[in-house]
This record gives sequence, C-alpha cells and structure tokens, in this order.
Amino acid sequence: MNRQFSTLPFHLAKMSALAALLLSPELQAATYVVDTTSTLTLSTCSAAADDCSLSGAINRANNDAAFDTIAFAIPISDLGCEPTTGVCTIAPSTSQRLISQPVLIDGFTQPGASPNTLTPAQGGLNGQIKILLDGTNTNGVGLQLESLQASVVRGLAIGRFNSRAGIQLGSPAPHRIEGCYIGTDASGTIALPNSEFGILVNGRGGAYVIGGLTPDKRNLISGNQIDGLHFQTSFQGESSNGMQILGNVFGSTADGQAALPNGNRSIVLAAGGGGAQNIRIGGPEPEARNSFVSHTDAQLYIEQSGSGGPSFTGTVVQGNLFGFNVFGVPSGDSISNIAVYGEARGITIGGIGPGLANRMTGGNQGILYDIPIAISGNEIWGHNQLGLSMSGALRFPNDVGDSDMTATGHRQQNFPEISAFSVNGSNVNLSYRVDSTINNSAYPLRVEFYKADGDEGRFFIGTDTISAAQAQMLKAISLPVPSGIVISADDVVIATASDADNHSSEFSFGPIALTIETPTRTACSHSGEFLFCDGFEGLRSIDVRVHASSNVFKPNGNVHLSDSRGASCTLTLAPTVTPLTSAGSCVLSGSGAPGSITITAEQDTFSGAFGSATGDDVIAISNFTL
Repeated sequence: MNRQFSTLPFHLAKMSALAALLLSPELQAATYVVDTTSTLTLSTCSAAADDCSLSGAINRANNDAAFDTIAFAIPISDLGCEPTTGVCTIAPSTSQRLISQPVLIDGFTQPGASPNTLTPAQGGLNGQIKILLDGTNTNGVGLQLESLQASVVRGLAIGRFNSRAGIQLGSPAPHRIEGCYIGTDASGTIALPNSEFGILVNGRGGAYVIGGLTPDKRNLISGNQIDGLHFQTSFQGESSNGMQILGNVFGSTADGQAALPNGNRSIVLAAGGGGAQNIRIGGPEPEARNSFVSHTDAQLYIEQSGSGGPSFTGTVVQGNLFGFNVFGVPSGDSISNIAVYGEARGITIGGIGPGLANRMTGGNQGILYDIPIAISGNEIWGHNQLGLSMSGALRFPNDVGDSDMTATGHRQQNFPEISAFSVNGSNVNLSYRVDSTINNSAYPLRVEFYKADGDEGRFFIGTDTISAAQAQMLKAISLPVPSGIVISADDVVIATASDADNHSSEFSFGPIALTIETPTRTACSHSGEFLFCDGFEGLRSIDVRVHASSNVFKPNGNVHLSDSRGASCTLTLAPTVTPLTSAGSCVLSGSGAPGSITITAEQDTFSGAFGSATGDDVIAISNFTL
C-alpha cells in the first residue's frame, strides 16, 4: 500500500489524491475519486469519506461532456477490501455500467497499484492491480463504452460478468483498454470467466486500441468462458476501421508461465452484413507482439459471411507468437493457430521485412484457410497436421495446370515442385517448377523457400518471382543462406507459391519410396536359469530397418511399423551416407518366433515433407520367413 495514504487521515489522503490528479496535464475536466466498494449510487464525490461509489462516479461523469477522470482511493479498511493483498472488490448489482460521455477510469490510482513494466520480449506481466470488478451479482456487462469521444479503461481486473462481456465497446470513438486483467482475478492467476467474452466489440466501432506499444498498456485476456476478444458486425453497412490489438497476453497467467485458456478462441473477427478494414494485430515493432498461449479452438478466427460488406481490407497479423508462452517456449494446443473463412479477404499474415513474421506451433494446423489471403515469411512448425492447410486434415495435392477451385472461388494454388537441390558454400541451389497456367493463376507468382522442420517451413530462406512469360517453366535459382541458418546436404527445403491475387499454396511435399529390410532377431542373454530377450523373459523380438528414398532430398519424418503378430513400433528417419536415402529402425517386441510374418511400414505424411502423389501416407508391405 502506498504509505502516503496509510499515514494520513483518510479525508486528507483523498484530498491529496484529488489534488495530484487535477494537476495532471492529461486531465481536462472533473476528477471523481471512488472511496468505497459500495454498490449504491453514491455520487457526492467530495473530500469526505464513503461518498463516492463507482456507479456514482460514472453517473457524475455521464452528466458532463468533458473528459473526466474516475480515480480510486478506497481505504483498506473497507469491507470489500482484502487486507493481505490490498485488493478491493466492487461487485455491482445493477444491470450495466454504461459510459455515455468520455472518461478515464484509472485503476492504477488505487494505493498499492502499479502498471506493468515488462516488454513482450521480457516475458509476462508484473503489474499490481488492486481494483476488481466482480460481476457475480449482476446480469449486465462490466463496462459498456458508448461515448462518442474516446474513453479509456486501465488498471482493472474484470471478471464473472454474466451478460456477454467484461467490457463492451460500441460507439465509433477510439476507445482504449490498457493494463487490465480481463477474465481473471487481480493476481492474474485464477480464472474469473466472463460468461461469453472478455471484450465484445460491436461492428459500428472505430479505431479502438486494445493494449499498446508501452509496457503499461499491455492487457491480460484469459480465462473467459468463450472468446477473449470478440469482434462482430451484424447488419449491412456496419463496419469498423482501424482497430489495433497490441502487446497483449492471451490464454495464460499474468506471469506467462502457466496456461489459463479462454474457453474457445483468443480473438474472433466475425463480420456478417458489414465488415472491417485496417485491423492491426501485432506489428513489426517488438513491443506490438501479442502472445497467444493456450486455447481449445483457433487462436485467431476470422470469418465474413455474405459479400455485402467491405470485408477485411488492410488487416494485418504480424510479429505475434502463437502456441508459445510469453518466453517463446511451445505451450498448449489448439485446433489451429489462425483460421480464415468465408469472404474475409484483404488479410495479410506475416511478411518478409524485419519483425513481420509470426511464429506458430502446436495444435492441428498453423494457418487454415479456404480463401485468398497473403501468407508470407512466417515461422511455422510442430503442428499435428499441416502448417498451411487449404482442406483441413489432408494435404492438397497438385493437379495438372492448376484448374481446381473451391466453391468460394478460391484457386487452390499448386505448390512448387523442387527437382534439384544442392548446397554450395553459403548458397542454396534449387531447380523448381510451378505447374499453373496463366489462365489459372494471376501472374507474377511469388515463391518462398524454407528449411523444413518436419513438413513445415520453420526457417525462411528467400523468395523468387515467376513472370507470366516463365509460366510452367523449370527455373534454376541460387539463394544466399540467411544469417543464423545452417543448411547442409542432409536437410530438406520446401516452398510455397502465391499468385498476384493472394491465392496461396500449402507447403510443398515430394514422393517417397519405402523399403523394408529383412528383419534380424534381437540378442538374448542368460541370467542364472532364465533367458531374457530385450527385457522379456523367454521372448525373442525382431529389429526392423526401413529405407526411404526420394528424387531430391534425403527424406525426413516418422514411419510406423506393425506386423501380423500384433506388435508395432515407430522409427524416425535419419540421413544416411547413401545419396537421397534415409533410414531408421525399431524393435517389434515378441515377434521373433520362427515362421512367416508380414510387416507393414506406413510413413506419417504429417511428420515429414513427403507423401504419396495424393498427399496420403506411403505404405509398404513385405512378407518374410524367420
């Protein structure tokens, strides 16, 4: 607790706080100092004690068109305050707290409170929040900002509101939400779910700022029942322009070390009859990075139903962490990191310049999309299925001339087919071709190359361009290896292709052939009167080795083995000295008895950059006699 307030009589402490705020150059009008957790509408707001509740201060501010301030100086002796933590809980009983005139509600003015000082690069949040708005006793939203000039809410914990959201933004003014914990307690460690969303943004809104580029503005948005932040337009003509979501933490505790997921998604941008333009989620500045830690569905979900609105023109998603904790360590799973559907066009995910790439891992897909969006430069790895996916759980194979198209009008762009690869000093030499006619792709094509991590592009290498005159031709290029990346002849390079209308392919994959060697019986040993074979008394196992070969690279990934005697195991392919060949082995336990045996090897197409021509697993079946 701030000693200035603990050593003065309360009425003097309140007067001191009021005087300090009035001297601030940021403030332009009246300041109302909340001095009680009472839910009554106490609106005298003088220097006397217990005469200014939050609802009373809001009423006073709503009757004044100037930019007022609501500050806090609630004594720790108040019945709603916890002496050991210094947290004062306001549990309103009225249906809503509507903000109709511009106001700053500043929870950091409460004694003992302090803003966060950590940047996204430093990790979590160390702010001290001392005012909790608890919606247990009301059916309304926590705070509803409808003023026609910008309002600011900062330094509050907001949870347990039972009607839609902790905070609802509805007017077109550029409101700001800064330094709040939304969906948790004041410590940021325990979920206090708002019944649907942490923040609800109605589509007629304007250039809202959720978070900011300085540490004190970063929000924690975790633990809510459905979505962390939900943007929606419902009617024809509704639109929003310029919302920014910067530097926030979604789906973890405040320190960033434990998952605290929202029940469904981190952010939803859902446009019905209207749309949204120029939404910014993250950015090239390190301070703009949002951390999306753990959620049960997509971390970021974007959809526009119908074609009447202006869609999501100018919307960028850049520089964020998806599926990591705030320290960059992989954490948690989700169905996909980013999912884009419907008519949500005009979106850019990532980029080539410094700080533009998103890093994403965990869950089923990295980016799931069925419409044209600009996908570029992102670092993607460690997903259960595909890093880039146009069709959900299956790879999308190339077709002759690239004539296929979805029902939504998305050209399912063919990926580049790499036919030659070598490393020469600090350069990578490649030959490739994109089989797409000038009638089926908008030229020029942008081709991006990555060092593969499994079947995904984790390390960006460089780009090439294919002009209309070069359509469907074989190209030979040499790319310098970026600083900090090491590429050898044992590595795999994969690529994507995007046309001028931002129809983007999945990561490339290549054909693979599997060969099963004749299995060998594993060794047995005696221990006294007992015979042990691989730890199993009296049982003989077999060691099975699988070779994988391709036309360009030494294959990577995993192969699952099973036999007709009920045993199974999994091996990981590793490069061999034989050109274009990898191998691995594992033990089929208890399968070494004499006689005939059938062994099946099935390559896991999602663990490496290889598969059948149709994108499925490659299967080899061999019969042996032991």
